[in-house]
Amino acid sequence: ALAVVFLRFRQSLDESEELRSLAKRPFALAVTVSVGTLSWFYTSYPPTWSLLLGIFGWIALARVLRVYTTKSIHKRLIYGLAFVMISIQLFRVVSLPLPLFRLYIFLVALVGFIFCLRLARQSQRRKNSPRVTYGLGIAGLILMVVVLVEVSGQADLALKLLESSFTTLGLGLIAWLLMLLARGGVDWAVHRSRLQEISIFSNHGSSIAAQFTFFINVFIGSLLIVGTLTSWKVYASSGEAFRGILSLGVTLGSQRITVGLVLGAAALLYGSFVASSAIQTLLLEEVFPKRQVEPGVGLSISKLIQYSLILVGFLLALAALGVTLTNITILGGAIGVGIGFGLQAIVNNFASGIILLFERPIRVGDMIQLVDLPCTVKKIGLRATVVTTRDDAEIVIPNSDLVTNQVTNWTLSERRMRLRIPVGVAYGSDVPLVMRILKEVAEGNLSVLSNPPASVLFLGFGESSLNFELRVWIRDFLDRHRIQSELIQAIDSRFRSEGVEIPFPQRDLHVRSIDE
Repeated sequence: ALAVVFLRFRQSLDESEELRSLAKRPFALAVTVSVGTLSWFYTSYPPTWSLLLGIFGWIALARVLRVYTTKSIHKRLIYGLAFVMISIQLFRVVSLPLPLFRLYIFLVALVGFIFCLRLARQSQRRKNSPRVTYGLGIAGLILMVVVLVEVSGQADLALKLLESSFTTLGLGLIAWLLMLLARGGVDWAVHRSRLQEISIFSNHGSSIAAQFTFFINVFIGSLLIVGTLTSWKVYASSGEAFRGILSLGVTLGSQRITVGLVLGAAALLYGSFVASSAIQTLLLEEVFPKRQVEPGVGLSISKLIQYSLILVGFLLALAALGVTLTNITILGGAIGVGIGFGLQAIVNNFASGIILLFERPIRVGDMIQLVDLPCTVKKIGLRATVVTTRDDAEIVIPNSDLVTNQVTNWTLSERRMRLRIPVGVAYGSDVPLVMRILKEVAEGNLSVLSNPPASVLFLGFGESSLNFELRVWIRDFLDRHRIQSELIQAIDSRFRSEGVEIPFPQRDLHVRSIDE
């Protein structure tokens, strides 16, 4: 089935960097994946069947690995590994005499030791990756141990060391190929398939691919550990290896904490974070826009759902570890005491965040004013709110400041506002003419609303001028400075053309006495 998929989509798979090389050997890759993964679910084979699987599996693995190397010495190493493993199984089937079998194992280990030592020195001289050099050194050390064990007369132990080491190396290579296949397959499915027609995949394809790849790599890594333990006969079968690893743990009082419980709790907690984030993204980008829900309302609902899912995941993780409700209550009491002494500000901000999300006195996108600081709300969290100033500076404000202090919200119920423009003219000016000019300037500006209509008030007699005020309504609070500038320019132009004087400050001095 895997080979058919590669043949069917070969042209599109060539666009993926990880799948391009694997697509060159579709049948060899399919045989490698099948034999390397599914064969471990069976406990035993007849010798002939084991030989057949070994021939197909090792040759297929060697053909796939050839794609990733161009050096002839590496190719010989790959095919040499396959030849040794196949020959060992063949000698078992044909019942090769024990002295010849031992001599063969000795020669293989000795030649392999010399070969690995030579490659390690070449890698060190060429300053290759340290992992390659250390890996070759460890392989040479293992082969040297096999030689010494064989010479000492422990034939079964030498054979088991050699076969288990080669099998572990083969499993590691298969796991590496599976990870490449998984990363390339997920990337291709998310970015190059019909899933791109769904907006959530087109907008968050990289994040989704990373999450799926992480889970698959963890699963492949667990299979590698189980296969390695089984090949070294730590456990008799893969099932026993799984159960044995998961049952490892320590006993704390009357509660036993095992690896399985810890992994289950970690999976529940991590899954709650992933699920909450996915649901929040789905609601904000798919559900709420189609239902025409206001952005502030949608953000509040999605935040509450996200925190609720995380809380549920945390409680389920504790339950998976065996923590009972009584212990959770005791833990909550201890946390409450700690909060009462040292975390009052954090709890205050948390409670204020809940109030902001429920009552919604401010929402994302609102224009608010804190004292003399006008800013735009960018994000509302449970602990703090992030606002953006006119200079694009982001300020983090504790939620308690927004709840307990006075905050001016210019866009809470609507975005329109009344604009007031003070105007002063010289004494002796024609008052009706001034009021008519101001009225006409307001009505001539297209950004000024006609309903409510503009109004002009004569406020009184100042020290140097007759004081008027033009009051107009505008549609959007954000346009206030632009519209105010346009109106002032128009007023100045009309006053000049109509001969209305805007006075300078004046002072009258009365001299009572003069020194002779």
